[in-house]
Amino acid sequence: MSRLKRLTAIIMAPVLGCTVLAAPGVAAAAEETTDLKMNCFIKQGPAKSYSNDVNGAYSQAWVWQLAEYDFSMSLTADAPATAVVGQPVTYSIKSSQVKLSNPIKWRSWWSMRSLSFQDLSQGRLLINAPEGATNVSVTGDNAKLNGNVVRVGGDTDTDHISAGSDAPNQIGQLQSGGLAGWAGSKNYTMDFSGFDLTFTPTQAGDLQPILPRTTLPSDGKSGVAASQAMFTAFAHMKYNNKEEGNYLFRCTPREPVQLPKVHVVQVGSVTLGAQPSTVVAGEKVTYTATAHDTDGNPVAGANATITIGGKAFNGVTNDQGVFTQEFTTEQPGQLAATAAVSDVTSAPVTVTVQKPAPVAKNIKLNVPETAKVGDDVTVTAQVLDDENQPFDQDAVDLTLGDAAPVAMTKTQTGTFEHTFKPETVGNLAVKATAGTLTASGMIAVSPKDSEVVNELRVLPETQTVTVGEQATVTAKVIAKDNSEMTGQPVTFTVGDKSVPAVEKPAGSYTFTMTPEAAGQTEVVAKLGDKQASATIIAEAAETVDRVTLAIENTNDSSIITVNVIGTKGHKLADTDVVVHVGDQQISGKTDEHGRFQHTIQRPKQEVKVKAVAGGKESVERTIVPVGSSTSEEPGTSEDPETTTPTTKPSEPSESQGSSQSSDPDDSTNGSGPGSERTWKIIAAVLGATFIGGLIYAIARYLRLTP
Repeated sequence: MSRLKRLTAIIMAPVLGCTVLAAPGVAAAAEETTDLKMNCFIKQGPAKSYSNDVNGAYSQAWVWQLAEYDFSMSLTADAPATAVVGQPVTYSIKSSQVKLSNPIKWRSWWSMRSLSFQDLSQGRLLINAPEGATNVSVTGDNAKLNGNVVRVGGDTDTDHISAGSDAPNQIGQLQSGGLAGWAGSKNYTMDFSGFDLTFTPTQAGDLQPILPRTTLPSDGKSGVAASQAMFTAFAHMKYNNKEEGNYLFRCTPREPVQLPKVHVVQVGSVTLGAQPSTVVAGEKVTYTATAHDTDGNPVAGANATITIGGKAFNGVTNDQGVFTQEFTTEQPGQLAATAAVSDVTSAPVTVTVQKPAPVAKNIKLNVPETAKVGDDVTVTAQVLDDENQPFDQDAVDLTLGDAAPVAMTKTQTGTFEHTFKPETVGNLAVKATAGTLTASGMIAVSPKDSEVVNELRVLPETQTVTVGEQATVTAKVIAKDNSEMTGQPVTFTVGDKSVPAVEKPAGSYTFTMTPEAAGQTEVVAKLGDKQASATIIAEAAETVDRVTLAIENTNDSSIITVNVIGTKGHKLADTDVVVHVGDQQISGKTDEHGRFQHTIQRPKQEVKVKAVAGGKESVERTIVPVGSSTSEEPGTSEDPETTTPTTKPSEPSESQGSSQSSDPDDSTNGSGPGSERTWKIIAAVLGATFIGGLIYAIARYLRLTP
């Protein structure tokens, strides 16, 4: 027959704190600690010579055998005194602690044996939810629910180890892990974290969580199934401080354990009262619901609901089973209410709500959103009662901005009105007052149309000037009534520079500038958010394109005529001209027709003449002396408009001064007197049409016409 090792298993539950979180008002029992003795079954890994001395139940069945060991676990439960059927209850398991003697010593026949802990791990606790409960749930870092059983431990345990003959080999393969213990001076300790166990009682009576309990086998071989062991752990130990091995602990309470109980009651009746039973709308009514159990005792801490006129108010019964709710009535009529505790509902209670006398409730104020300075503005006000009906009010005062209040005029319909003229632009606050009642509004006062800028115009929008010539832009400020406004801060902007406009005459805002280079300049007139743009186009001054020279000889003088023609075909006035006559120079300026004329005494010998203007030179001409037999070179006279013919003395026409010879350059360009008249006629005809004007312009460019 195998020997049973006697082991004292004391479960000291320091903290299996089970706080029932029922509704407020539930009386809580005093904190309670329970010490439990346990029977444990220790099973060794692969068999060794001393196997029969270790495997088996440690239960102190044989008190005559000397033993020195102690296993303990401490539990502290804090539970409510009462709960109600159908309402949730929560146990808070704060913590649990297991202590195992180190070393474990026992006497085997003639000598002492011992097991010394090297480490302790894979700890696990099982706690069963109460019977007679539903909706069981658990929350906690290391707590899980399997059916109605709460498992507390780490991520690794020994629950897969069987209780049969193959257990030793399985134990031999175990490694440390999961929830681990720690070594003390005399014990090896394992701490379990807390958890909350919530359940809903389904019947009246006493409920509490249950620690699973079983009977240990006596043969030392079978072992204990994991599902039947409240506490399990894996230990690495030394036998007699020599041989090391793996050991499995599975423990069960030696005696049934009574954890703190919750007394569950069944609600038997609910009554509801209301005081006063008749009120005026707006007054308060106090409703009192009282719950009793089936024995007629008050039900404390029960969830209660009072429904008043369709509105539900939730609360908890106090120690006398009472829940009170105050309610402010609103509408006249019959106000019904009921109370419910758990699944029991009271009989309905009806309160009569009467209609109150009308009272002034608010002021309806009508003000226009906008107005203009000087316009007539009418504000109306009406006092309404609590049913939004007209109320016969004696007087209403009106305050406009910061002005003193004025009395509004009461009309035959009972409304009040006041008419005034706004004097300043801006937001005008309006407030009506009747006793303690007030109403406010705001009027946005804008200027008159003649004072509101509507448009900014500039004239001219585009203008063309010559470089160095002054350009003027004029702006007009147009009011909303289409009148011209004066005294406005108009500015003109060119590029990144702005200057104030000059208002002269009144209503005309001018800006002047003198372009220094050819190009286009944008001038922007601005006033507030209004602006208008004008464009000034500056063109370069016309320069000298060609210079013509004509000489008209008489018997004793020579008339020199110079014409200066510009790049645009115009005859240029006020242009400097230098005439070279032999070694002499004659200077002057062209007249308004672009012509310079100078008369000299006819030389006694041939003289070369050349005119220069604007860097351009004329064709060189020759003046021959009177009576010279030398023929003048061809082209010494030009078109009368540009040159004066040179008369040679040897020609018959000399005495008349009417014979002409044309410069080959000018004659080939059709610049003789007849051709100029002809071209003028052609230009007059062609210029009448666009195509004709284009042909004439091309002819001028090719110097086919003057």
